[in-house]
Amino acid sequence: MLASVSVKFRFADAETELIARRTMIELDHQKRPKGVHYSPRLDYLPLMDAFTTAAFHRARRRLGELFSDSRYEMRFRLQPGELMMFDNNRVLHGRTEYDPNEGRRHLQGCYIDLDGPRGRYKALRRKLATGIATIGPAVEAEHE
Repeated sequence: MLASVSVKFRFADAETELIARRTMIELDHQKRPKGVHYSPRLDYLPLMDAFTTAAFHRARRRLGELFSDSRYEMRFRLQPGELMMFDNNRVLHGRTEYDPNEGRRHLQGCYIDLDGPRGRYKALRRKLATGIATIGPAVEAEHE
């Protein structure tokens, strides 16, 4: 059910509004898990009949239980200057609370969607392929 019912995810603040509609569990063409989209504070369930809604809530609650189970958790401390990079759709992540009396904490987040870099890569490949085809014979002629 979590791989078939599309959910709206919405984040909004004074400067930004991000909206996406997707299943909570994304499958690839062979029906294998490809990504997870889970954020209880940002998701809005679609209108469904009472039976389907109850079943969806049970499935979503169970997924949350699994995500909260310490058996599936990795904890580690980043040292000053260290970077952690991951695919936001493949790794469920969070951070622990801290005691501000123990010192300052600085955590910088940077998010890049996959469509932007992939599209830029494809455009550059096309441009490069076109450039090589155009420049190639001229370069060869200079060396003859």
